[in-house]
Amino acid sequence: MKRIKKTGYLVIGMIVFFIITGSCLPKNYISITTKFLGQSQSFVVSDSITIKLLKGNASPNFAVFDAQKLDNQLVQEISKQHSLDAATIYTLNRLYEIPRNKKAQNDYLAFIDLFENNTVPTQINNLKSKYFLFIPGFGYKSAPNTGADLARQRRLFRLLGIENKLIETKEYGLSDINAQIIANEIINASKSKTDIILVSASKGSLETAITLGKLLSKEQLKNVSAWVSVGGILKGSPIADKYLVPPKRWITQLMLWMKGKNIDIVRDISHKLRSKLFSSLKIPLHIKTIHFVGMPLTSQVHKRIKKRFCYIQKRFGPNDGLTTITDAITPNGIVVSELGLDHYFKDKNIDVKTLALACLLGEKEKDENFQNIKSAK
Repeated sequence: MKRIKKTGYLVIGMIVFFIITGSCLPKNYISITTKFLGQSQSFVVSDSITIKLLKGNASPNFAVFDAQKLDNQLVQEISKQHSLDAATIYTLNRLYEIPRNKKAQNDYLAFIDLFENNTVPTQINNLKSKYFLFIPGFGYKSAPNTGADLARQRRLFRLLGIENKLIETKEYGLSDINAQIIANEIINASKSKTDIILVSASKGSLETAITLGKLLSKEQLKNVSAWVSVGGILKGSPIADKYLVPPKRWITQLMLWMKGKNIDIVRDISHKLRSKLFSSLKIPLHIKTIHFVGMPLTSQVHKRIKKRFCYIQKRFGPNDGLTTITDAITPNGIVVSELGLDHYFKDKNIDVKTLALACLLGEKEKDENFQNIKSAK
């Protein structure tokens, strides 16, 4: 009996191995140093078309893309016609051309420079009058090494005297259940706090979007001034759909059953399901929304995400290992990007970048571009 059991595990392991192996990454690359997204950077890219895009010298063929909506379908088409790297640079560049994004990206880089020159921006002091609620990601208690618990950021804020609290959602809970937990915390905090900022990561951003766009009224959210979504899987992840189709679904069910869980937690973040539901969410325009997105070039894809990256790219193009850029942002949101980082935002300079991002929320002067969005509505 034991031999049969061991054989069964071996077979399952072999099936999983053959399912997920394979690589979509190019073998040859070109090095270049040029200015992109407001700063001079060195790149290792797969093709000459990408180099032209980095230098702002795109071929006339790209003009047809400029007139189309920036979504997964368009980005995938660029990937097919040119390359993954070209699609990545095109997407980030097009987002940067939006005035509110350009201002935020440039300010973010300026704050990084100040910190690296041992100068603390005045915006840090302004943050001390605000109250931060952190919303963690999937499995944040059992796998804190992923950074889903946002512990590093919360510790940094405490050292600076910035008041904050972690909303303890169910780490393997369904999104709609966790959204209600977040809603209750916001209502409770609003009794004593008048300037609340939400910071969410990964699946926590999906749950936050449900809270803001469905569960709470504008009146209940009047004390929420901003929301920062870090690597948000706002429309679920195509990786979830991969494991909902037989025979992968059967293997997934078995693995989850052995851990005392069921496949509902995978179905909950289905890209097919969440993409349909996302359009019904209406996030109040008074909430300043900032999306912090990472996107690696093919030369920067880390082994921790390579198999997932290749799976998603076949269907949607460039991604961070769990989601695409266009699936990680809201229509009126401000986008700040980090070329080279993936879904886990592993960076030796992450503390400085965290503070630079936070400084965007400490600016007392009004963001005219953001105000124009609200007045236009």
